Amino acid sequence: MSSALNPEAEFAYGAGLLNPVKAANPGLVYDISEADYAEFLCGEGYTDKELRILTQEKTTCKEKANKKAVYNLNLPSFTLSVNSTTIYGYVYHRTVTNVGSATSTYKSKSNVFTIVGNSS
Repeated sequence: MSSALNPEAEFAYGAGLLNPVKAANPGLVYDISEADYAEFLCGEGYTDKELRILTQEKTTCKEKANKKAVYNLNLPSFTLSVNSTTIYGYVYHRTVTNVGSATSTYKSKSNVFTIVGNSS
């Protein structure tokens, strides 16, 4: 969507209710850089040409030796692709910066799901 063609384009994406007041003071911010996304795209199989188109920089996937998998992106979500015949354990690391009050307290809660394969 182009902001030149659609003035509302800036607000035409996302996954929920936009609250401008809370957006000005988010509390916690997930630290992630453009380089992190570029490494992820290399890990997903993007070509050097595709990477240059997206980043508008002269960069290559060869320079991105530590290709990031989706589960290593510093985002508030977790994903892991596994097969049904292997037992997996994985530790996720996320880094956040408190941009809220210095006396803020945050709690983390995780739900772990066990998926049992279909025996038929």
